[in-house]
Amino acid sequence: MDATIVALIALVSAFLGWSLRPFLGGYLTKKGENLATKQDAEAITRTQQQIQQQIKSGFDQLIEHQRSVSQLRLAVVDRRFHAHQEAYRLWQKLMSNVHTPDCIKTVVECQAWWIDNCLYLDSKARKAFIRAYNCAAHHKDLLNDPRDEGSIRLIKENWQNITDAGPAIEAAVNLPALDISEIQPLDGPNLKAIPD
Repeated sequence: MDATIVALIALVSAFLGWSLRPFLGGYLTKKGENLATKQDAEAITRTQQQIQQQIKSGFDQLIEHQRSVSQLRLAVVDRRFHAHQEAYRLWQKLMSNVHTPDCIKTVVECQAWWIDNCLYLDSKARKAFIRAYNCAAHHKDLLNDPRDEGSIRLIKENWQNITDAGPAIEAAVNLPALDISEIQPLDGPNLKAIPD
């Protein structure tokens, strides 16, 4: 190619580059900004999605934890109710046997049950139950002591400790009374409340 043509092409290219520079520069600047904005938007979107996923995961874990805690609480409540019921049954048996030869056998049964279940009982019921079977174990001996004023007082206090366990166990359960409408049979005679 001729040197003149090459020089002419170079001169036209330079002129076009110089004259289009403001337009081309603005265009390229705007294109660069748009590309940067698009990349920033994509990064922000990814970050938002990651944060949302972490929040969702955190909520899911919290909900699962609360569900587990609720199930555990229900299991403990159920176990505590049954422990109080069993303690009451044993107390009734103790009351029935306190003046019989089976008293010590019942006291031993109460002690064995106590070891396996005492932590399920309410604090007051726990103390009243252990006091009751300990007092029952010694009640016969107190009755065999001479009957002076001091021994009569001890017998009464000892008996009171035995009998106090039942109401303490009942109070620990503290169930609300059922309304008559809650226990109406679906296909039977209507029940009527008995006036107090």
